[in-house]
Amino acid sequence: MTISMLDPLPIGNAIKIVFDPADGNVARRVLRTTDTSFSGPNDAHSVVVYQGDGVYAVDAHRLKNGTTYTYGDFIFDGTEWVLSSVVQGTPEIAYEDRSTDVLTVLRERLTVGLENEVARKTLRPKEGVIEVKTAPPAFEETPWPLVTVHVLNDGSAERGVGEFLDTDVQDLITNEWLETQGWIARVQISVVGWSKNADERIAMRQALRRLVIGNLPVFQGYGMTRIDFSQTDADEMAAYPVPVYQTVGTFSCFAPAEVVTSSSNVVTDIDSSAFTPDFPDRSARAAF
Repeated sequence: MTISMLDPLPIGNAIKIVFDPADGNVARRVLRTTDTSFSGPNDAHSVVVYQGDGVYAVDAHRLKNGTTYTYGDFIFDGTEWVLSSVVQGTPEIAYEDRSTDVLTVLRERLTVGLENEVARKTLRPKEGVIEVKTAPPAFEETPWPLVTVHVLNDGSAERGVGEFLDTDVQDLITNEWLETQGWIARVQISVVGWSKNADERIAMRQALRRLVIGNLPVFQGYGMTRIDFSQTDADEMAAYPVPVYQTVGTFSCFAPAEVVTSSSNVVTDIDSSAFTPDFPDRSARAAF
């Protein structure tokens, strides 16, 4: 009866404690300390991180990354608490966000695309540039026309079994095994072209549609699929000193939202028979 594995969770500041399935349904108490031993099941210098009869526990209480902790697994044999194993583990950060941020991709492609439209003279802004911003314009401080983008919705649409999107793969450089966790996200982005000229709005609407269509292969390269783009015209007559004409678009797609993790610091080589406790095996009474 023992701890079979300590798994420092890749998100950091947490360790998963897995118990030996062969133990069956037993009452156990798990202590944690920064020392290397325990005086007993009620060790005053230790923290009780788990007490129950489950198959695993997660310790996420005030752990510091890079600090080595010692875990003691005490089993209640019907009369007393008996120390079954001691094992050490170190929490660490071992994850990388590899999600596709649709807003960032779309903004970058619209920015360079509008530069090209200006260079081709299909759009003729007075300032010589059409900026792509992420907030509505301030009338006095913003060169017109412009485009704004912001997220309308970004949520999980397709989930992986157990939240794993892909099978484990081995990094050919570090030789670490990597896991991918996450989901396929349904993302909607508002794309608004702003102009003080109704005819210029028409040219803006056409240019934005061209840029979305022309960038379909680029979007697909980022894992963005099932892309949809719709547009409508709107007029803003009250918020600014002069009438403002808008082409209001909605860009939607599916995109990967995933975190890649590695488990290079998992402890599985646990020999409970090699441990000699610092206290007599039969000296501690149960403390439920």
